[in-house]
Amino acid sequence: MSIWHRRIAGNCFVLIAAWMFMIPFPSLSAGPEVSRDSYGGWKLVTGLKTGFFHTQRINGKWWIISPEGNGFLSKGVNSVHPPQKTVFPSVALEKVASTLRAWCMNTAACWSDPALAGNGLAVALRCRITGAHQHDFPDVFDPSWKKEVEEAALTECAPNKSNSWVLGYFTDNELPWKHEEEAEPFVDEFLKLPGNSPGYKEAMTAKMGGLPAMKAFRERVAEIYFRTTASAIRAADPNHMILGCRFAGRPPLGVVGKMAGSADVVSINNYSNTPPVDFLREMNRASGLPVIVSEFSFKAPAPELEKNGSGALKATQAERANAFSDYAGRLVREDFCVGYHWFKYAENWQGVLQADGTPWPELTAAFTGFNEQAEGFHR
Repeated sequence: MSIWHRRIAGNCFVLIAAWMFMIPFPSLSAGPEVSRDSYGGWKLVTGLKTGFFHTQRINGKWWIISPEGNGFLSKGVNSVHPPQKTVFPSVALEKVASTLRAWCMNTAACWSDPALAGNGLAVALRCRITGAHQHDFPDVFDPSWKKEVEEAALTECAPNKSNSWVLGYFTDNELPWKHEEEAEPFVDEFLKLPGNSPGYKEAMTAKMGGLPAMKAFRERVAEIYFRTTASAIRAADPNHMILGCRFAGRPPLGVVGKMAGSADVVSINNYSNTPPVDFLREMNRASGLPVIVSEFSFKAPAPELEKNGSGALKATQAERANAFSDYAGRLVREDFCVGYHWFKYAENWQGVLQADGTPWPELTAAFTGFNEQAEGFHR
């Protein structure tokens, strides 16, 4: 069966599923059917052809541009790996990739099996180079930290520099930047460092200077963090995008602004019912960069699966599917949007898979119907 016959069959399934589950789909006014390149790039939008993914602003709209030079929105699923494991058996990779492609997804997002790259999917990698965690920062003022980041980037990133299926790198996940008026708790994290460390001394000076000094300290940390990670990644791999540090909540805009020149994309995890469009616009203005919502999802009761996980709880799988279409539809109409990644593939009530390993038909029908038209809505 050719790819076009498979596409026709898939579209028939989507229409049947939409009728069965009463899932609302966007109108066909999104735009005409057009051909796509081998990476999923949309040929109605053309940019600079570089052989790797990059961002470009065209007629006021931000796009990722595919290696072949066409418009690309990163439509992905996080944690595409077997339940409780990190990688698939080699014999399963093509089947998994084919399944995601059937949902018109084009990205295996953060924490996915890297081997999915080159199976018709781009892979967004989480490189582990900073030593930072969700609850603490390394001492970015210590010269030894910079050296460690540079060495780790050579290990993590250099092997990928010729792989055109790598979308780019996330540097971290949900770092404790705190909210706008929470500069003092941020400074206090650095006061947990040894008293003779550079970071402790800088933090103590900032705390003595009051709130303005503590906000300035946080922005200085951000500037050093983003500049150092960007320099290390680009030295090891000059070809791929830096996708940000996966913010959570409402990060301080002064921190977001320090990404300018040191990242290609702002990424943020968000679990509200609708995208926080006004704040995302502010992030775009502060940084001058496009935005990916790197995690979002909704939960619904799923027998035999863990109830844990973020996201609003919906009563049924059909309501969950509707919520996806509404959220993604609001997001892609924004000029700054270059992608959205659903969290996650399996394991709990957030997952795409049921306990027996089969996809939820309501949700995946919504994926397919919306993803096919997403670029048309963005354009």
